[in-house]
Amino acid sequence: MDNIANAHHRIQLLTTIVDYSLGHKFIDIYRKGEVPISLILHGNGAANSEIYDILGFGEPKKAIILSILTETMAQWMLHDLRVKMKF
Repeated sequence: MDNIANAHHRIQLLTTIVDYSLGHKFIDIYRKGEVPISLILHGNGAANSEIYDILGFGEPKKAIILSILTETMAQWMLHDLRVKMKF
């Protein structure tokens, strides 16, 4: 029981890196889930397109979303993302 109670108090950083074109979908899911979004960054990869194809990445331009959550909320959010974004 103590582990469950402590999970409500532990803080985690949820880091989401997605193709830039999908960033708004993730942000909408976070807002609907009342997840505080601490920081949204825009990234751009330096690798050539061949490396992106090999690694299975989409476009080099990325949205990086950093959120500070309790452990319980992070687990719930990851489950919600898997269901809604189908990954």
